[in-house]
Amino acid sequence: MSKVLETKGVPFSFKAVDKESSVIKTATRKVSEGDVKGALRVLCSNESLAPQTVETAAKLQTKHPVDEGGTFEEVKLDFEISPTEVGDVVKAIRSFPLSSSGGIGGLRPRHLKDLTSFTCGDSANELLKTVSSLIDIIRSGLVQKDVLKVFFGASLTALNKGENDVRPIAVGLVWRRVAGKISNYKIREQLVRKLKPFQFGFGIKGGAEALVHAVREFCKTRHDKPMALVKFDFENAFNMLFRKFMLGEVKDVCPELFPLLQQAYRLVSNLYFADNPLLSQRGYQQGDPLGPTGFCIGIMRMTHSLLSRFNGWYLDDGTIGDELSTVLVDIQKVLSFYDVSGLRLNTKKCEVFFINATPDEEAHMYAEISALLPGIKKVDESSLELLGTPIFETGLKRMFSSKTESVKLMCDRLKLMDVHPALCVFRKSLSGCRFNYLMRTSRAYLLPDHLRSVDEMFRSTLEAITNVRLEGLSWDQASLPLSYGGIGIRRVEDLAIPAYLSSVYSSSELCDVILQKFNLKIINDQILQLIDEIPRNFVPETDTLKKEQRNWDLPKIKHQFDELFENGDLRTRARLLASSTKESSKWLQVIPSSQLGLLLDNNSARIAVGLRVGSKLCEEHKCICGKMVERDGLHGLSCAKCAEGKFARHDTMNNIFAHAFSSAGVPNIIQPPGVSRDDGKRPDGMTLIPWSHGFVESIPNTTTTAVSS
Repeated sequence: MSKVLETKGVPFSFKAVDKESSVIKTATRKVSEGDVKGALRVLCSNESLAPQTVETAAKLQTKHPVDEGGTFEEVKLDFEISPTEVGDVVKAIRSFPLSSSGGIGGLRPRHLKDLTSFTCGDSANELLKTVSSLIDIIRSGLVQKDVLKVFFGASLTALNKGENDVRPIAVGLVWRRVAGKISNYKIREQLVRKLKPFQFGFGIKGGAEALVHAVREFCKTRHDKPMALVKFDFENAFNMLFRKFMLGEVKDVCPELFPLLQQAYRLVSNLYFADNPLLSQRGYQQGDPLGPTGFCIGIMRMTHSLLSRFNGWYLDDGTIGDELSTVLVDIQKVLSFYDVSGLRLNTKKCEVFFINATPDEEAHMYAEISALLPGIKKVDESSLELLGTPIFETGLKRMFSSKTESVKLMCDRLKLMDVHPALCVFRKSLSGCRFNYLMRTSRAYLLPDHLRSVDEMFRSTLEAITNVRLEGLSWDQASLPLSYGGIGIRRVEDLAIPAYLSSVYSSSELCDVILQKFNLKIINDQILQLIDEIPRNFVPETDTLKKEQRNWDLPKIKHQFDELFENGDLRTRARLLASSTKESSKWLQVIPSSQLGLLLDNNSARIAVGLRVGSKLCEEHKCICGKMVERDGLHGLSCAKCAEGKFARHDTMNNIFAHAFSSAGVPNIIQPPGVSRDDGKRPDGMTLIPWSHGFVESIPNTTTTAVSS
């Protein structure tokens, strides 16, 4: 048990503090490395590593069952893959998250990023060409059979899931993952054409949003007859496909992927957990870039065979809707698909929703469906969700409250970090963007009170992080983008309508394809009425412009900036003009790394934020120069006796230049003695190698070049 003390009536746990301290240290380290997304995952995660015990290994093995579908005999196709281009290799390497693991090989994607950086010159180009040749060997299925078991294996990590379950995380060799990403690039367009118009989880931008909008329109429409909407849920979907079946589907549907996937999955491979390897015998490994691609190929024939007029899939999340007789036929097809594929429905997690049905009709329809899917859950308007979004407004309040609680945990942890790293994470990942998907896929603008409560949480969090009071005009300015003098902490109340309308217009073509058999369109009178309520100068002129959220948002941003400028005094106007220049926000965009000399201390970051948005930084007092210092703290920028601050900034600038030269291998001296200029001024520093003709590795008769600040 953790030791608990009473501090002002509040229990205090050493264990809790230690855990939070570890989280904060890890997040801060990731931010300094430039991995803001990795820091965000640490801050928002409550998952913990499962112990490396025999019991955990047994649970992991159940996630990787024995393949009962037979052995796939090796096939050699008379098919040449398209060659790997250097540009594809660069794109694949850069697509990895900065904190991505290296798997059993230890070579991380970040190592490749560093080795192929432009700073490495010709060596990087030669390495990229060599990697391209290696990827061609892997994609062609020419890896030696003796190493397949290890090369296509993975290191396995177990995370606790619920009370008595684990979540497996498999990380393969970096070369195998690079080859998978490049293969996806090569076959994307042709495969999307084959998967349409039913699968939206691969290669389709905005596929999830389109499916949500289409389901909402289908459920809200008055149909001539009662309709049933069924959501399918598969057990451990990616790990359950029979490999004989899935490789056969890949060979027929997408032969360019077949050589790579055949050598990866025809034989059993090793999953390394603790000291004893587990066996990967069935399905696609989680973490394989080709896993989602192969899964979509594996279920393609089944999804295309369904008769329901509404038929939409996002990877393994399937949704069908039609009259009862048609839905029952399709359910039987999905159930029978298990015999050939190994995919089994988890009937207790499947859901059904009825449209335009009386209570008696609902009871009859539910009895018919539950006879095929025992335990299927009947949902109402308040609980119907799809891909993390409520379909009806009655469920939106609950979803918003749940989302707010999860974000609140991250905000509370941010308050424990230093100012500059916390501000970086908050601005880039935790403000309005955390709610953007929910606002794009739902009518969140109908909940103004909830939106304001989220904005208040953002405002109070920013205040706590920076120790700067944000009220009135200061908060109005802080909520603007950087290019308009703000901090970039956007208010969700301002984004709700632009996010929803841009999503509707950008996904309208896909939605029309999904709903074409019902002759439904998502741009209807309700959408047009909403647009009519918006000032005309805030509405983009063409449908093409309406697809971009920025085009809905920018006119209002400009209007807010103009209002602040017109209503402000001369000092406010000067601050707005200065803070909206391109260079003034660079300190908010850099990586807050002490190793690079880019990390502001807490007080400096606090002052920088306060000066930018015009907040009160201090109490009124008399300066040593005799003048009164107002609460905005601007006097310190021009005080004649503030020499210490000037010298500190001056010396810091010199140190930064000297460190940069040293990193580039150029010898230099700060404030060299015995060097004079014609005007009597002393140079701040000098390099010991001339730069008039560029950098030369070895120069006889070396001269000196003065560098003045």
